[in-house]
Amino acid sequence: MRDAGAFVAQAWVRPLDGSEVKLARRFGETEDEALDALREAIEVHIKTVSKPSAPLGEPVFTPASEADQTILSAREGMKAFAALVYRSYRFVAPGSDAANDRVLSGSDVVPGTVVDGFVSAIVDHLQAWVDKTGGREVEPAMWLSLYSDYTLFRPVLESLAAAVWVLGPKDGRERVKNATRLLATELSQGKKFADRVRRSGQPDEEAEKVNRGLDRILTEVCTKMGFDKTKMSLPIDPSSLPDKASRFIPGSNKQFYRLWAICSAHAHAQLFAVMRHGARSAGTGPHGDWTYVEADSEMFAEVVRFAADGLNVLSKLLNERGHSLDAETGPRPGGEAAEPRSSDA
Repeated sequence: MRDAGAFVAQAWVRPLDGSEVKLARRFGETEDEALDALREAIEVHIKTVSKPSAPLGEPVFTPASEADQTILSAREGMKAFAALVYRSYRFVAPGSDAANDRVLSGSDVVPGTVVDGFVSAIVDHLQAWVDKTGGREVEPAMWLSLYSDYTLFRPVLESLAAAVWVLGPKDGRERVKNATRLLATELSQGKKFADRVRRSGQPDEEAEKVNRGLDRILTEVCTKMGFDKTKMSLPIDPSSLPDKASRFIPGSNKQFYRLWAICSAHAHAQLFAVMRHGARSAGTGPHGDWTYVEADSEMFAEVVRFAADGLNVLSKLLNERGHSLDAETGPRPGGEAAEPRSSDA
């Protein structure tokens, strides 16, 4: 607000009696005035006296809210899930649904590699979120970002929806069909990219090579399965994936789409949608009224709670279909392949 001729100073303050952390924010026409006003506000907050929550001289612990506990607990679970996937040797178990799907489609890519790609995307973004929030064990309300936490969960939910939509059906033909449509969607986007950069005078030979390979795989799978390639090549709207996956996630209904759309709005910097879902406070400063918006931990807790439930469903489906995520069955990257244990075969 410097350009507008006003300065704002703010700080999170925990009173001496251990009561709830509060945000102190003050304005001034100069930087010194704003800081002086903030110091006075901090003194008022710190000296706030309420009924002691612990005997004199003993440490005071303020329990985290339910939303904060949800976020912190989910972070630990997601950290463990990402670590398991990173250190696992992933393979298709012989005789499993995944192995049969490979024979049915005549392709290692559909649906196996397609699913693996979505799992990798989920794990990569989860790990990025864990890294972003690492070492911060205080209340999430104090470190959640207005945009970036939701932005990182948008591809998590979208990839989760895609993977569950492929793995969910009991019929192998339907699993192959869904994976084929997703492959065709990626090919459609790849062709648009290659065409545009070629027209700009900077052709991407590698992208065009990949597109030719994907088109060949699409043709082979459609021929073997008897699919109409023209119909299968119609791209899928990403916003439809949450609804497609919802039937495989108990109790999801329209919640999947709602949370995905909220994350998508943050990822695309839709200011008024972000303000609507944030925690707002208002006041009057030297230059008029103001509204301050910050991340709402209760809203974000909904996102991570749903993502955690969805990851549980995905893990079960991966195991049911024969996609191993067990580090005991294989080496870390660079190691020699290991045979599955007899109990996993």
